[in-house]
Parts: sequence; C-alpha cells; structure tokens
Amino acid sequence: MKPTQTLLSPFKLTLTLGVTLFALNTAGWALTPQSREAYLQAQQAERKGNLDAAERSLRQAIAMDPQDYLNYVKLASILNQQGKPNEAANYYQQAMNLNPQDRMILYSLGGVYEQMGQYAKAEEAYALSLQNNPRYQFALLNLARAEIQQKKYQPAIVHYQQFLNQYPDHYEARRHLAKLFLVTGQEPESVKQYDILKHRFPGQFGEHLDLARALNGANAPEQALEELKIAYAREGSKSDIDEEMGRAHAALGQADLAIHNYQKAYALNPKKDDLLLRIADLYRAEKKPSPAIENYQAYLKLHPDDQDVHRTLANTYFEDNRYEPALNELGLLLQSTADPQKRYDLQKDMAYATQMLGDLPKAISLYQQLMGEPQAEKDLQLKSNLAIAYHKDGDYSRAIPLYKQIYSADPALLSASQINRESVGNDLAVALTGLGDAAYKAGDLNAALSTYGEAVLYAPKANYWPHLGLANTYYALHMPEKAYDAYGMVLQKDPGNVTAKLYRTKLAMDKPVLANAPTGKEPQGISSISVATLESLAKDNPNNLEVLITLGDAYERQGNASGAISVYEKALAQDPQNVELLLSIGTQWQKLGSFEQAKSTYLRALTLNDKLPATYYNLGIVYNELGQLDKSAEAYKQAIALDPANADSRYGLAITQEKQQKFQDALESYQSYVRDPQARYFSEAQTRIELLKQALSPASVSPQGGGPASSVLKPQAQQNAPLTSQPLIKQAPERIELNTPLPKPVKTL
Repeated sequence: MKPTQTLLSPFKLTLTLGVTLFALNTAGWALTPQSREAYLQAQQAERKGNLDAAERSLRQAIAMDPQDYLNYVKLASILNQQGKPNEAANYYQQAMNLNPQDRMILYSLGGVYEQMGQYAKAEEAYALSLQNNPRYQFALLNLARAEIQQKKYQPAIVHYQQFLNQYPDHYEARRHLAKLFLVTGQEPESVKQYDILKHRFPGQFGEHLDLARALNGANAPEQALEELKIAYAREGSKSDIDEEMGRAHAALGQADLAIHNYQKAYALNPKKDDLLLRIADLYRAEKKPSPAIENYQAYLKLHPDDQDVHRTLANTYFEDNRYEPALNELGLLLQSTADPQKRYDLQKDMAYATQMLGDLPKAISLYQQLMGEPQAEKDLQLKSNLAIAYHKDGDYSRAIPLYKQIYSADPALLSASQINRESVGNDLAVALTGLGDAAYKAGDLNAALSTYGEAVLYAPKANYWPHLGLANTYYALHMPEKAYDAYGMVLQKDPGNVTAKLYRTKLAMDKPVLANAPTGKEPQGISSISVATLESLAKDNPNNLEVLITLGDAYERQGNASGAISVYEKALAQDPQNVELLLSIGTQWQKLGSFEQAKSTYLRALTLNDKLPATYYNLGIVYNELGQLDKSAEAYKQAIALDPANADSRYGLAITQEKQQKFQDALESYQSYVRDPQARYFSEAQTRIELLKQALSPASVSPQGGGPASSVLKPQAQQNAPLTSQPLIKQAPERIELNTPLPKPVKTL
C-alpha cells in the first residue's frame, strides 16, 4: 500500500496588493483645481489614518472630474484598505475603462481578486499586466501564486523559473519553486532547488525536512537521514520528522527502524492514521502477519468503510494461514460489493479459503458455481484450484480433464495467470499416477500400465513416480526386461530411490543376464554385484524390512546360511510376528545342521500361527534328524492334514514310518505318494515299495513271527527326503505410495 504525499501548507505567500496613494506619480495629472484640492485632502486624511474622510474627499473629486482615472484608482485603494474589496474591484474596473494602458491598475486589481479568493480573475489580471509590461517581472510572482491556488502547478513552475532567470537570488521564489517540484513528484528537480538555497543562503536555510522529503523521493534515503538529523536537532521530535525518518529507513530496508519511527510519528500525531497502514505494510513485507493484522484492524476501527483495507486484511489472514477470519472478511466485503468482477474474485477466494479449511465438498461446490460465470472461461486459476480440489478429493476422473485443459492453454494466458505449465504437467502426472495406483490396487494391471504410460508424457524431469508405477506393473506382469529398464529410468531421475534399486537387483538376481554379465551368458547363482548392492542398501536403510529380507534371500541363494540368519534376525527384530521370517531362519539352521536351533525356531513359529503346513513339514524333517521319530511322524501328519496336496509331506512320513519299522504304514504312505503326479522322488519311492512288499510277503516272515527281518529291509537314507521347505516367493509391491505432496490451490492474484 503506497503512502501518498501529504501537502503540509506548502505555500505561505505574502499578498502584494495594489499601489497606495503614496506610490502614484501626480506629475501628469490634468485635474480641475477643485478635484485636485479634494485629492490632496484625501491624501492628508489617509496619512492620518482617517480612511473615511479620505473616501469622502475622493468621491467629491470624482464628482468634480469623472474623467480623471487616478481618482478611481485612489478610491479603490482606500476602499480595499477599509475591507471593501468588492467596491475596490469595481472602481479599479472603472479606472481601467478610462485608461486601459496603465499596468498598475491591472496589477492592483489582481491583488484584490486574489484577496477575495477569485483566483481565476486574479490570474487573468496579472497575465494582462505582464502583457502590457513584460519587463515588470514581479508580476510573475503574483501570477504564479494565483495559479498555485488553482492547482495549476506546472504553469506556476514555469513562471517562477522565468522570474528566477532575472532574480536568481530571490529566496522565496526559489523556495516556492522547490516546493512545487516536491508536491508535483519531481523530487530530483526539487533537490536541485533546495541545494541551491542551502549553498547560497546557509544562514537562512531551514527547509531541511522538505529537502529530506525530496531526497527520499529521489531515492537518496541516506542523504535524507542526514537532513532529518539536522531538522531533529533544531526542532526536536516532531511527527513529520519521525514520519520522514521512517520513510528513509524503509527505503534502506531497515524495517524495524522504520516501524519504530512510524510508531513515534503516530503517537505524536494520532490524526495521521495512514501511518498505521505503513506500519502494517512493513510488518507484512517482513513476513510478520500477526502485527500487520493488528495495525490493519486498528486502522479499520477508525475507517470501518475502507473496502481496500478490508481486502488487504483478508489477504494478510491468508498469509497467516488464518482462513476462518479471512472467510469472514471476504463475506462482509461480498455483502457490500455490487461490482460483478469484484464479487467474482471475492467468491473465488472464499472457495479457496474453504478448500484450505479442508471442506473439499463445499469448496468444489463453490468453484463449480463460479464455473458458470462468464469470467470463468479464461480463468485458469479457477480451473486449477477446482482441479486440485477434485485431485485431493480423490476424484481423478474430473481433475485430469481440467489439468489437460490448463496444460494446453495459450502460453500468454498461462503467464498472465502466473501458472507454470511444467507444474501443471506435474500435477497432471501425479493425478494420472493416482489413477494408475487405483487400477494397480484393483488388479487391473493393463489399465494401470496404460495410465502410468500417459502420466510419463506429462511428468517433468524430477517426477519419477509414473516410471516407478510402470516398473512395478511390468514386474507384476512378469515382464522382467521392461521392468528392469523402467526401474533404471527411475534411478536416472532419483539415483537414491530404494524401491527401484531393490527391485532392479531382485530382477538381476532372478535373471542375471539383465545386468549385462561380462560373458554374455547367464551366470549361475547370485552375482557379487547384486549382493553388494543389497548390502549397501541395507547399510543405508537399516529399518527397511523388505531390503533386509531380500538381502537374507540373496545370502541364502549364495549358500551363505550364517549370513542369511544374521540378516533375517535383524528383520525379525523389526517384525517379530513374521512367521515367514521364522521359517526362513529355521531353514538356514537346518542347512547348517543345527537342528536344535531349527526346532526352536519352528516351535516359535507355531505359537504365532499353527495352521501353516510348511512349519509342520520342516519340523518333521528336524525331529527326524534328531531321532525323535514319533514327533516327526506326528508333524508330517499335521502337515498332510492342513495340505493334503503336499506330496513331500507323505514322502517324509513314509521315511519316518520306515525308520519306526512300521512297514505296512510306510508302504501305504509310499504308495499314496507315487500316485501324485508331482512326486519328486518317484523312482526312490518305487524302490522302497518293492522292498517293503518283499519284506511283508509271507516268505519273508521269520519262524517266530513278527515283522520283516531287519536283514531283508534296510531303511532308506534320510538324504533322499526333501530337507527344506520351498523358498519364500516375494510378491510385487501392492501399490505405489505417493510420498510427494499433493499440489496446493492458488489464491486470487
């Protein structure tokens, strides 16, 4: 809010009236003796201060000699001294009719008109006087004075300049000229005139405050402060001086000092309430909305109908994130505003405030109402805010068309609306990514792929989310080459992206040729590069559960059971209820031959979930290794009960029953096993079946009776049984988490 220049009685001019009787040259008078005698009597009466007698004598003189214009001039002068300017003007006019060439009559008539406040007539009289006698330069002073009274400042400047060409050391004329330049906004010219006065009349010069005003206006605040220090030393603390000091400090960026000076100025002169606005504006510029609001409110208590300040107060509430009072101010303004454009802008900001308060349905309703107004057709801000409201409300199908409309708008219109096309493209890409996320989560991977692909077209360089969505979708669709490349694009945009690094490494682990193996052939096992990548990720992200589990899996596939256990244990510390982790840890203990530790781990898993067949299956193996055959058999039976289709459990049970010398039970278990088309140990099982049949035949029974002879049937070695559960299968991520903040609406410019 720009302060206005206050004119503080800029011109105190001495009114120079017409000539007196003493100034008249009587040498050329052609008077009758009687008229002359009456004039002389008037002259004597005037000298004695008896103006009434002088008036009577002059009226007698006019009656005796009505053609003598000087008698009219003298009478006009006497009447003016008596405070009868109207009559004086009349007699000056009569004198002019008798002798139009006398410049002094016009000069004196101008003075009378000026005294009566008839400045246009005074200006005319002074101008005519100059026409009759251009060399009478002092008439320029009176002419300029009359022009000033009519606010004809530029002609007055010209006339002062003309006068000063002849009389350059005339102090008052130059002072008035400097003031004229100041009040007309020509501060550099004003500074020049004040500098001339200051150097030519150092003892007389006292216009330090006005010079400071001119210097401030001429962008010389430091010099202005020097002049103000002199003014302060001479006059003490005054409102005008403190105000101008505040202006200088504000120009120098010294907001605290400026505010202090303005506050002092206001305390000294509370009538200058516009200072409250300057203080408020400074606080606002300093990003201190709370004290700014206090000063705007103080001003509005004195001027409650100032609509502009109410609007500024509402904007300051916005800057302070105080949307409720902003909404109240806007509502009051709307009630008192009839202008259609202002009403439109107010309603748009009310919708914005409602949106920022979190009431998206109401904000959307208000925006939609405004969309029907004619101003909305080219209002990109309105469309942008509505698109963002739809976006934040999760209504991507409505947000996306609006974003596209804004994105394709004319660049000049975008610039005029202060909308960045790239930012709109980013918002559009984020909305499309959100739509893709919804399709991904719903399992519609083809729709997700299409939507992410469109998002990529609009996303600026820094926005990697659509590429991450593409990569995850390719991963879920088992398209490893495309997924690998898409994750690579994510890493180009965000080199530290953990998800992209992790899944790219997983793909390289499953299909090492993707990582450009030097031999050109697909290497066996897990590459050291993949493991190193995972180790680095785990070091930088020690709390990322998926990174830890993947590193454990990599160690497991390398055959590094101890390393796998160490990492799995770290993961388990973060997720103690994770049964799959416990199974993975138990499996690695099995590989190390630490069956007691494996047993303990599996039993802990059962306390968390006793319905997983894999746990019982692995326990069956462990109990078998520990020689606890009854427990082993029972565990296998539990696994079969929970998952009858698991053939490996039947095979393990058969081996255990054979060790228990329950040959008939073992035979039945083997026979059940080989009927499964998925039987991995079919040939081994067939061999055991034949041996058991032989052992159970009557010819093989000992004379004493009982079971098969131990010399005939040797139990199968345990190594033929599967030792571990199947590796855990890691799924693609369920959805992309949008960590980037949603776009914010834009308030009216």
